[in-house]
Amino acid sequence: MQKTSNIFKKIKAAPTYVWTNKKKKRVWIPAALILIAILITLFGGNKSTDVSTYKVEAKEFVQNVSLTGKVIAAKNVDMGFETSGRINRVNFKVGDRVRKGQVIASLQNGDAVSNLQKSYALASAQSARLRDTQNGSRPEEIAVVQGDLTGAQNDLDLSRQVLEAELQNIYNKADEAIRFKIDNVFTNPRSVNPQFNYSVDQNQNSKQQLSDDRLKLTETFVKWNGKFNISNIEEVKIYIVQVQNFINDINTAMSIAAEKSVSTDANYATVQSNKTDVALARTIFSTANNSFNQAQITYKNIQNLLIRAQNNLKLKMSGGTETQVDIQRADLQSAQASINSARAIITKTLITAPFDGVITKVEVKEGEISSPNTPVISLLNDGEYQIETYVSENDIAKLKVDQKTKISLDAYGRDVFFEGMIITIDPAETIKDGVSTYRTKIQFLQKDERVKSGMTANIDIETDRRPNIISIPQAAVILLKGIKKVYILTDDSCVVNNSCAKNFKKMKNIKAVEIKTGEINNNGDIEIISGLENNQTIIYGKK
Repeated sequence: MQKTSNIFKKIKAAPTYVWTNKKKKRVWIPAALILIAILITLFGGNKSTDVSTYKVEAKEFVQNVSLTGKVIAAKNVDMGFETSGRINRVNFKVGDRVRKGQVIASLQNGDAVSNLQKSYALASAQSARLRDTQNGSRPEEIAVVQGDLTGAQNDLDLSRQVLEAELQNIYNKADEAIRFKIDNVFTNPRSVNPQFNYSVDQNQNSKQQLSDDRLKLTETFVKWNGKFNISNIEEVKIYIVQVQNFINDINTAMSIAAEKSVSTDANYATVQSNKTDVALARTIFSTANNSFNQAQITYKNIQNLLIRAQNNLKLKMSGGTETQVDIQRADLQSAQASINSARAIITKTLITAPFDGVITKVEVKEGEISSPNTPVISLLNDGEYQIETYVSENDIAKLKVDQKTKISLDAYGRDVFFEGMIITIDPAETIKDGVSTYRTKIQFLQKDERVKSGMTANIDIETDRRPNIISIPQAAVILLKGIKKVYILTDDSCVVNNSCAKNFKKMKNIKAVEIKTGEINNNGDIEIISGLENNQTIIYGKK
């Protein structure tokens, strides 16, 4: 800079000097020569070399892959079974594509399928009945139904007789159990002052309560006796409960008395015998009660069959009136509803694809037990937004699924960023402009109303970040006889003195050293694997 300044001063002073000595011929010629030399110095002659120096130091090395793609719509859903059960089949795996409605996985559902078949059969039968009702019944059909009705009436009469016989029997068994078994543990059991013979505990109230209950039971048997008609059945049920509770209380009391009695007691044998009698009384009454209950159930079932036979005969005799047709049509609709219900139960044992998509997660195996409403399968498709891009074969090895990305959209500028993640990388190549590329999809991690389908996206994916890596400008690397080298300053004082701008190839304080290089970082600097050390100064330039 000093030299250039002096030259411009001389140029500025030259006209004054020449004008002052214009009459001297000897002045013109040297002046012209000086001016020419100055101009050659400034604008001609050998051009100086552009030179840069770079201080070598280890620092963080960051490498990115930059891509461009288009925003497309996508859906992502987590699915699970609506009911619990054992996994029967898993028909697809992660990465498989499925169509809407395809069954992805199923639970064991044999019972549900059987119920569906039964519902179909019932609906078919109801449909046939509806046709018969609409067409009217034939005399032969009416005769069959009348025969069913007569049979049901006969069965009901017989069942009524059995039930009334059981009413008589349970009274007799209750009387037998109380008078011949239970009364053995009382003094004066059928008097107005019966007394229970054993102490149950320190409190005499329990003993007195049993004595009072025996007195009440005498009154119960008086009311019960003779009420063996089916019309008295509800009243009899009350008496049965009273007897059953009394026998249970006596049985408990005798168990306590037997525990207190020891084999050395004088009345030990009597206590054990009475305990056995009470247990036998309990068995006798319980058996009679079970027979009575079964007779009631049988009577009720036959009664229902009779009502159904009566209604069926009315339907056949009606000749298919509009009302009866409507009734039968409702029965058919009910049967069809049963089909829908059975189908719904089966549906709860299936996971089906709600849309066309790609399976991204399968967390169940055949034979495992699945809990209801637990997400076990994920499906991705058009709904949310993702980016489709094509990666060159030079960069595809640096990418992997689940890798985070930084996204900007042209619509909002390079200063607005969105977060994303790689979700799929096609294993097969796609030829783009004659070059092998690999289709890659990137999912936006958060929904954002600003994102629209079709927008151009710019994606930056950090593929490498390492500390303490030596890297230098690529321009500093030269190739000498096929070997990569850089020039280093053995004396870097020229940097301080600002004199490195000379033709450095003629300088004596430089040295070419061999290097090995690696990757190129975001700034365009190249990684130095070997050949350079911290604090060295390299120098480079071009003619």
